[in-house]
Amino acid sequence: MPPLVALGVQWLCWSWLQPLVWFLFFPAVFFSAWLGGRRGGLWATALSTVLVWYVFIAPDPAISARHAHVLLSMGLFTGMGTLMSLLHGRLQAATRQLTDVLSVLQATNQQLEARVRVRLGGIVSSALDAIICVDAEQKIVLFNTAAETMFGCTEAQALGQKLDRFIICFELAQEQSAPLCENAGAHVPEVHALSGLRAGGGVFPIEASISHTETNGQKICTVILRDITERRHHEEATAMLAAIVDSSDDAIVSKDLNSIVTSWNAGAERLFGYSAGEMVGRSITLIIPPDRQHEENEIQAQIKRGERVEHFETLRLTKDGKLISVSVSVSPMHNKEGQVIGASKVARDITKRHEAEAALRASEEWLRLITNLVPHGIFAKNSAGRYIFANPALAETCGLPIADVLGKDDFDLVSERSQAEAYRSDDRAVLESGGTKFISEERHTDLSGRMRVLQTIKMPFTVPETGERAVFGAWVDITERQRAEEEVRRLNAELEQRVIQRTAQLEAVNAELRQSRAELKSLFESLPGLYLVLTPDFKIVAVSDAYLAATMTTRAGILGRGLFEVFPDNPDDPEADGVSNLRASLNRVLANGAADTMAIQKYDVRRPDGVFEERYWSPINSPVAGVDRKIQYIIHRVEDVTEFVRRKSQAISGSDEMNARVEQMEAEIFQSSQKVQAANQQLEAANKELESFSYSVSHDLRAPLRAMDGFSRAVLEDYGPQLPAEGRRYLQVIRTSAQRMGNLIDDLLSFSRLSRATMCKRTINVRQLVHDTLEELQSQREGREIQLDIADLPACEGDPALLKQVWINLLSNAFKYTQKRAAAVVEIGCKTDGRTNTYFVRDNGTGFDMRYASKLFGVFQRLHRAEDYDGTGVGLAIVQRIIHRHGGRVWAEAAVDQGATFYFTLEGNNHHE
Repeated sequence: MPPLVALGVQWLCWSWLQPLVWFLFFPAVFFSAWLGGRRGGLWATALSTVLVWYVFIAPDPAISARHAHVLLSMGLFTGMGTLMSLLHGRLQAATRQLTDVLSVLQATNQQLEARVRVRLGGIVSSALDAIICVDAEQKIVLFNTAAETMFGCTEAQALGQKLDRFIICFELAQEQSAPLCENAGAHVPEVHALSGLRAGGGVFPIEASISHTETNGQKICTVILRDITERRHHEEATAMLAAIVDSSDDAIVSKDLNSIVTSWNAGAERLFGYSAGEMVGRSITLIIPPDRQHEENEIQAQIKRGERVEHFETLRLTKDGKLISVSVSVSPMHNKEGQVIGASKVARDITKRHEAEAALRASEEWLRLITNLVPHGIFAKNSAGRYIFANPALAETCGLPIADVLGKDDFDLVSERSQAEAYRSDDRAVLESGGTKFISEERHTDLSGRMRVLQTIKMPFTVPETGERAVFGAWVDITERQRAEEEVRRLNAELEQRVIQRTAQLEAVNAELRQSRAELKSLFESLPGLYLVLTPDFKIVAVSDAYLAATMTTRAGILGRGLFEVFPDNPDDPEADGVSNLRASLNRVLANGAADTMAIQKYDVRRPDGVFEERYWSPINSPVAGVDRKIQYIIHRVEDVTEFVRRKSQAISGSDEMNARVEQMEAEIFQSSQKVQAANQQLEAANKELESFSYSVSHDLRAPLRAMDGFSRAVLEDYGPQLPAEGRRYLQVIRTSAQRMGNLIDDLLSFSRLSRATMCKRTINVRQLVHDTLEELQSQREGREIQLDIADLPACEGDPALLKQVWINLLSNAFKYTQKRAAAVVEIGCKTDGRTNTYFVRDNGTGFDMRYASKLFGVFQRLHRAEDYDGTGVGLAIVQRIIHRHGGRVWAEAAVDQGATFYFTLEGNNHHE
C-alpha cells in the first residue's frame, strides 16, 4: 500500500515532484519494511522500482544510456530498500526473542519477589529497630514486632491507623506542613529527630530514617525508628560532665600514653595560662619544669600499669614562666576492653595555701615571740587544773623554769593551799559558765615565800589537738602599781595644793594686769600735754583730756574716726593748709620710721557750734613700733601756741617789756616740749613693758598650765582604772580648771591685742558678714529649733575682721542664753539716720537685771553662774573695745527671763547692700 499511495501522489503532482521521485519512494519502502518486516520491505522495493521504471521513466535504452545517473539512482534505491528490508527483518526477530526473554524474566522475578517477600518479612519481624510502612494516606500497612514493643501496641491495633498516632513530628511540623512521608527522599533515606507516643501514654525521643518507594503504582513510605532515650541520657550526662569539668576551678587534663594532651578544661586555662587550642595535641611536659621530668616519667609508668597516683604536691610552669605550687592526682583511663589508653589529671593551685601556711607559721612565731616578751604571765590549764602552757613571765612569777611549771597544778606552785584552792575554784567556775572571769585582785605567794598581788583574767577554750576543754588566762603583777598608786595619791594631793597656789598667783597677776592697764589708761588720759594716738591709717584710738579741752571735742565723738574727718581745714580760709601739711608729716613718719617735728602751723578748730576758731599749733609726730618692728601707732603731740603767735605779732610794734614776755613764753614752750618728749618716752616704755608682760602671760603662765593638764591626763589614761572614783574626779577638776585658765589667758591676750591691732577700714556688706558668721556658728544651732529674723542691714565703714568678731560674740551669746528655750528667737536688725547705723541683736533668752548693766562690758564680769552658762566674761569687753575703736558706742537693754537686746553704732555708708 505505501508504494501505491506514493504512486498516486506523484501521478497527481508529477510536475512538481518529478525531480524528487526517488525520495518519495524511500518512506514507502521504510514503512513497508517496518510493518511487514524483511518480506514486506523487499516487495515494496521491487514494486517501487517497477513503478518508477515503467511509469515515470520511459523504458528507453537510449535514454538510459544517455542518463547514467538515472541508472545509478535506481541502483541506490534498490540497494537501500533491500538493506532496510533486511535490517527490519533482523529487528523483528530480535524483538520476538526479547519478548520471550522478558516473559521468562518476569516469571523469574515473580518467584524472586515471593522469596524476597518471605525473607524481608522475617527480617522486618526480627529487626531490633521499629519498622513502619504507610501508604499515601499516611495509614499504617506494616507494623513490625520491634514497633509493637516500642509503642506498646499490637500490629492488628496499629494497622490502618494514621502514622501521627505514634510519631509526633515536633521539629518538622514547624518547618513544613506536608505529611512526614511526603518529604522523604525517593532513594536516599532522611534521618529525623522525632518524638514517639506510646499507647499507654508517655513521650520518648526517637530517631527516624524515612524512605519512599512505589509498588504496583502505589506509593509506600517506610519509616525505620530507633529509641534514643538511653543515648540522649548519655549525651546529657556527657554534656553535664563537660560543663562540670569546664566550670571547675581545678585544672582537669587528659593525655594519652605518649603524654600528648587530649583535653584541656577552662580551669587549666586559668591556672597555666595556655588555651585549649594551644595545648591539645602538644606534650604535657610543656608545663613541667625540667627538674621535675623524672617525676612525670614515674607517673607515666604507674599509669601504664593501671595504678592511680593519689594527691601529691609539686611545681608546675605557667605560660609566662612562673612557677606555681599545685596538688595533683592522676587516674588511668580505660577503653571498653579495659585497656589503659591514657590518664586524667586534676591539678589544684595551692600557692595561696602555701602562702597562708607560711603566714600562719610566721604568725605562730610572732605569737611565740610576743608571749615570750610580754611582761605579764600567760598560761593555759587543762580541765584537771594542770598547766599545759606557760610563758617566761609566768614562770618567773612562780620562781621556776618553764619546764618545771608545765604539768604541775597550783598546789605545786604556791606555798599557801588556800590560794591554790581559790585558783581551782575560779577555774571550775570559768569552765562551767563558759564566760570570761575577771578577778580584780588576788594574792600569790610562791614557793620561796615571796608575795605578789596579781590581776587575772580567765576564759574557756578548746584545745585544738585533743578537743579537751581548758582555761586560758593571763595575769598582771600589780604589786608595784599599788605602790605607785599610793605615790600618785600623795602627789595628787601635793599637785592640788600647788594648783590652788598657782591659781591664786594667776588671779593676783590678772588683777595686777587689770590695774596696770587702768593706771596706764588713766595716766595717758590725764597727761598735761595735748596727745592723740593714731593708727597708720590716721584713725584716732586714744586722746588725752588736755587735747579734748584744747580742741573742744569729746572722747566719744572722735575715737575711731579719721583725724582729718574730725579736724578738717577751715572752709572760710582759702589759704588753709593744715590738713595737707599734717598729712605730709604723718606720711614722713610712716616712711622713715622716725619722729617728725613740724613748724608752727595755723590749723583752725571747729567749735561745737560749727564756727571755726583761729588756732596755731607746734606739732611733733612720733612712731611707736611693735614687736615685728612695724609701726603700729603714731603719737601726735601738739602745743597750742596761738597766744604766743598773737603776742609776738603785737610785740613787733610793742615795748621792750612785751618782747621780754614773748621770749619768756618761747622758753616755756621749749620746756613744755621737753616735758612732753619725756612723757612720750615714759609712754613708750610702758607699752614695751605691757608687751613684755603679755609675752610672759602667753608663755610663762601657759607652761605650768600645760604641764598640769598633760600630766593629769597621763595619770588618768595610765592609772585611771586603778584610781578610786574620787581621785579620778580630782584629776578631772584639775584638767578642767587648767583648761579654763588657758581659755582665760587666751581671751585676755586677745583683749589686750585689740588696742594695738591695726585697723583697715573699708565699706562692708553687713548682710554678707552676718551670713558668714552664722555659717561659722552652725555647730551651736545643730539639734535646736532657732527662729532667725534678719532685717535689712545697710553697709557700714569698718574693719571686716574686727567687726566679724563683734557679730560672732553677740550671736554666740544669743544662742547660748536661749538654749533653755524650747523655741528660741533671735532677731538681727538695724536703725539708721543716714549717717550713723545702729545695729542690734535681740533674743528671747534668760536676760539679766538692768541694775548690773554697768558690769556687762567689763573684763571677766559675768551676770550668770558658770555652772549654768560657760564662758570667760571677756566676749562683751572685746565687743566694746572694737566698737570704741571704730568711734561708735555699745549698750544693752534687758529684763530677767525676758531676753536681751545689744546695740552698737557704726559709721554708715548711705546705701544698702
